[in-house]
Amino acid sequence: MSFKYLPILFLFTIFSAPLFANAPGVQLDGIAAVVDEEVILHSDVARRLRTVRAGLARSANPEPPLNVLREQILERLILERVQLQRAERVGITVSEDQLNQAISNIASGNGMTLDQLVEALANDGISFAEMRDDVRADIIMTQLRQREVLARINVSPREVDAFLAGEGAEALDGREFRVQHIMLRVDPDAEAAEANRVRALGEDIVQRARAGEDFGGLAVAYSTGQQALEGGDLGWRRSTQLPAVFAESVVSMQPGAVSDLIRTPGALHVIKLAESRNTGQRMVVDQVRARHILIRTNPLMTDARAAARLAELRQEILAGGDFGDLARRHSEDPNSAINNGELGWVGAGETVPAFDAAITSLTPGEVSEPFASEYGWHIVQVMERRAHDGTDQMRIAQARRVLRERKAEEELEQWLLRLRGETYIENRLGG
Repeated sequence: MSFKYLPILFLFTIFSAPLFANAPGVQLDGIAAVVDEEVILHSDVARRLRTVRAGLARSANPEPPLNVLREQILERLILERVQLQRAERVGITVSEDQLNQAISNIASGNGMTLDQLVEALANDGISFAEMRDDVRADIIMTQLRQREVLARINVSPREVDAFLAGEGAEALDGREFRVQHIMLRVDPDAEAAEANRVRALGEDIVQRARAGEDFGGLAVAYSTGQQALEGGDLGWRRSTQLPAVFAESVVSMQPGAVSDLIRTPGALHVIKLAESRNTGQRMVVDQVRARHILIRTNPLMTDARAAARLAELRQEILAGGDFGDLARRHSEDPNSAINNGELGWVGAGETVPAFDAAITSLTPGEVSEPFASEYGWHIVQVMERRAHDGTDQMRIAQARRVLRERKAEEELEQWLLRLRGETYIENRLGG
């Protein structure tokens, strides 16, 4: 069984294989790493190791030596623990309603009822309680990233205009690239000998990849990037959806080519262009005209209270209340509240994922159940739907989105490096 995941989950597959069988040579008792005042146990590494090995067995990526794979997994677990500790310090929690909704979405996304999901997990030897803990951790880390990084990223109209007048004119022509990536972390304060060692390793990886060695295997073995255990595969992206430091190299590469070393603050990178394709065409899109009511959370207005308040407003609307009047009086989105909560015409991908999912599933006139996004809690009503030739508008929306994604990817990587650098970490895996 292999579960499909929703966009809210950032981590690699957690629920696709039995987790508790012992891996050869893995010590199940004892401490693998210390992260501030918490520990990661050898059993934690063994549990994740079984999942990753199962995933590698189903993919085209060769499995690296076991000690290398364990180090990669431990690094992933350290980064997760660092983020969860930060989330606890800033007070991020997940309500039972949010957790239950996320698990229901996982079940429905795989064509299952909740009972069927529980049964499928049990058949794979997976505890439903531990699955809930994993989903809770994913949601917390997602909210942390949204609060500390994504919510602070802004793209101005001037940036969009400049982009479309420059590199975006060609970059949005429909060309897409599937890129693989290897990142080698270099501490900015590292001594010359260590920096030279990492650079020499990078040069060796470039030569081995160009000589035909499997790039995915090299990524699994050496990369410290977030996609390392997936063979460094970044998936299909337009050049504008790649970090700016990669984009210039990618557009001039031929499929199969491997880049020279690319330097960014705190890391060296190697990229390979696996494939490219052209999808350019007129963009006839489905759009909806929608309106919403937003309630933001704070220490007094908890998730539970916000959801309950919106549920009351929804019932009032269903009983004949005027949505626009309630939006003017109660919505905390100042831009739309003065317009009866109306957002105008929007297409898929033009709003945040949670909002996009809500409006996609509604019929005209229908009012959603309360749902959470990075901005707070919402109810939304779809007023109309239409098919629209939105090529020009879509290019603007794409430009805004890719500029935001580009900033987000670069900021997230630097943010993770800073968090890790501020945390006491002791690796005892080899002990």
